[in-house]
Amino acid sequence: MNEFAKQLIAALEAADIKWRDYSGRGMFGTQCVGVTCGRYVSEGEVLDAVAAVPDGLHVSRDSMGMGTIVYWPTAILKERT
Repeated sequence: MNEFAKQLIAALEAADIKWRDYSGRGMFGTQCVGVTCGRYVSEGEVLDAVAAVPDGLHVSRDSMGMGTIVYWPTAILKERT
């Protein structure tokens, strides 16, 4: 886990926002920090929570039918093996 991931996780947990591991488009199995937005948390709440983290507002998004996941491809949790 890299330092950026640790900072994001700390900010998300301080705001009581549940995060998950995610492998986004073009990541080929590398896992990063992601948050599923929709019913329980909005994208705005997520971005507010990480606004103080350097580069925290530089997110990627994937549509998941009824919701969206925002994720940080450079917040590496686990490299592809």
